[in-house]
Amino acid sequence: MSRISRGSAAGVGCLSVVWILSSGSVRVWAQAPESPTDPIEGKWYGTAGFSQDRIETGFEFRRDARGELQGFVYRPVTNFYGLALPGPVKRTGTKYECLEMLVALELSGDQLVGTCGPFQEPIALERTQVLPAELPLPEFPQGPGPRWRTKLGGAIYAPAAVWGDMAYVGTTGGAFDAIRLADGSFAWHFPAGRPIHGEALVTEQAVFFACDDGWLRKLERQSGKELWRYDLGDARVGRLLPHLVHPDVPNAGEFDFDTIAPRPLLADGVLYVGSGDGSLCAVEEETGEGLWRFQTKGKIRSSAVLDGERVFVGSADQNVYAVERSLDTQVWARNTFGPSTSSPAL
Repeated sequence: MSRISRGSAAGVGCLSVVWILSSGSVRVWAQAPESPTDPIEGKWYGTAGFSQDRIETGFEFRRDARGELQGFVYRPVTNFYGLALPGPVKRTGTKYECLEMLVALELSGDQLVGTCGPFQEPIALERTQVLPAELPLPEFPQGPGPRWRTKLGGAIYAPAAVWGDMAYVGTTGGAFDAIRLADGSFAWHFPAGRPIHGEALVTEQAVFFACDDGWLRKLERQSGKELWRYDLGDARVGRLLPHLVHPDVPNAGEFDFDTIAPRPLLADGVLYVGSGDGSLCAVEEETGEGLWRFQTKGKIRSSAVLDGERVFVGSADQNVYAVERSLDTQVWARNTFGPSTSSPAL
């Protein structure tokens, strides 16, 4: 025979089950306290962001198996459909916070207002019965497989440059290869010795590329013979490539991975290319002689662009620069509030 009874402990309701066995003994099992419903639980939808950039945002709050209040983000613009917040939602009066995601909300009737994200963007939500759902992927016909595959000697971060019937590409294994487009076979192989992260510049006669050994090289396009090399001065500048980090390591996942390098720019017989030491270098295309170096305060990992007599380039020092190419003088610099990871577009 059993009996179910309710009691209280420290003001929290609990449920106990009492079994009276045939032997006359009594067994009592106490179940976990029932979690009271929190007024924030349920679905909320509205907008987040500053006045010039508001985006639709939603949250769903519910308790997990441990009774902790959890939040789930819905943001269609970033394909978040029920993305779990990385930590519990803590309540203080009418205020709710998830410190791991910098979410701070306050309940006011049927509205939630507050801030979220590292820039403390304003957020305003109202109760809703329905949150957006991810659209299913459409059915596409099976595409053709590759015509050929060629295995290179390392990871490939550099885009392949194509000229005529050839592709030219470098790898982190320190090799630069010319590959025939017809069948993927090698036309020639150049052992640079250090990783190559940037796309090559190819002309009818030559191939130019920058390598992590610090050199800008010019190769003969038909044979791969080295014609000259110019010291960019960044051989000792290290890179941090993407890798798995143990979850117990401090600051895990917060690294600024460094996987790109500039493609040389050629104009009027002069090459313009940035380097890891923060220099924008102008190099004579025919001889490899250095003409000038313009110094910034951060790595230059993206390619420069040209407009008339000005060269534009972004730096990891959070500035984009306009440089007078005939005089090696700065025309202006503009703060971009973040390191440059792509080339300017004109």
